[in-house]
Amino acid sequence: MQKELIKAFKDGKLESEKSKPKHVETTISNVFIFETQVYKIYKDDCEFFNELFFDLSKKDNRFDFSKRDFDWNNFFTPNVYTDLFGCKLKDGEIVFVNHEIAEELVVVMNKIDTENGLAALLYNDKIDESKAGDIGSQLAIQLNRLPEVQAELSFAEAMEVRRQTTLDWISSVPEHVKGKTLSSFKKKFEELYKVYAKTIHKNQAFGPCLDIHLENLIYTDGQLLIIDSYMPKKEWVVADMNLNFYRCAIDILALSGKANYEELKRTFENISNFKLNKDNENFYLLYGGLVSIPTLFKLGEADSKKAELAKKYLKFMKDFVKKI
Repeated sequence: MQKELIKAFKDGKLESEKSKPKHVETTISNVFIFETQVYKIYKDDCEFFNELFFDLSKKDNRFDFSKRDFDWNNFFTPNVYTDLFGCKLKDGEIVFVNHEIAEELVVVMNKIDTENGLAALLYNDKIDESKAGDIGSQLAIQLNRLPEVQAELSFAEAMEVRRQTTLDWISSVPEHVKGKTLSSFKKKFEELYKVYAKTIHKNQAFGPCLDIHLENLIYTDGQLLIIDSYMPKKEWVVADMNLNFYRCAIDILALSGKANYEELKRTFENISNFKLNKDNENFYLLYGGLVSIPTLFKLGEADSKKAELAKKYLKFMKDFVKKI
């Protein structure tokens, strides 16, 4: 049934829209971009995501994930994430209905200029120290108002889940990350994790974590927007809050250089209400890189620019691992 609904969206079969949309297929969603509105439906057939992260093949799970995802993103970026509608097909047309009788849930967003996404800005070499500093300060301001979230796991358990998933994730693109490179990444990650794990009992940064990286940050007209930041794995929603900074920071470091990274960090620290754990900085940076590299390679299958970023990122991480 989802295939029929997706086709109807592609064909613009909505009473509220007068033209066909641009269809963008992401790893786990179908996105339909109209003139002013954007509609997103989570896929039911992404096997690797269903297996490694959260099983969206089941309707109840997909609805639950969509609701939590919308509430989270609406909290941080309400001017973008406006509604969560139920939808179904009626006589070949898409109609919006109550969630209880819906075939799918659709996230409704105001259209934004994704050409100013951090990935595009990094690809076009448009991040300088001034912009990096502005991003750092705005990121700190937004993270200073994190919502309260109930932890399902202890600090140590939450990070152990991330450890194992990260090792699985960096192994998921064997055509790009393989052999000695893959072994060196895993070995260094495990070494740094063992040191990090010994400090968890005194780490005070256990709290809400966003999925913040180059695909989920928009910097347009001097404003930083955080989009699609709900974690793909429920157990990841509460963990080490240092990752909220370092996931973004490693993207800046790997793809635009140390000077921009240092300025990002300086301005972030000036405003952030918690102190970064610099004793484990290399662990956080390596963690972020091992998550971003497979993501970019997977996106690069349909986007040559992402493929170029992935190759540049991989080269940086090879050198980074040798140095730390």
